Amino acid sequence: MIRIWFIQLFFWCLIITLSRCFVGLIIYLFSPILLFIADGISLLFTNHPKILFVTVMIICPGLLNIIQTWIQDYILMKID
Repeated sequence: MIRIWFIQLFFWCLIITLSRCFVGLIIYLFSPILLFIADGISLLFTNHPKILFVTVMIICPGLLNIIQTWIQDYILMKID
């Protein structure tokens, strides 16, 4: 039982490391495009800084964490 847990822990750490490297590479390579998109989105909230704050600090990270957890769980379930 503990062997399965260590295998899953190893693959989870591997997934986290690879995903962080991949996201960092994407941000580095596409930073001009991402800045353009971010500026366009922030223009939608020009008169509503509190809504922008809630969107950037709560809604987007929450959704991205849900998606990341779902993908990791799917991968780890296939390893068993």
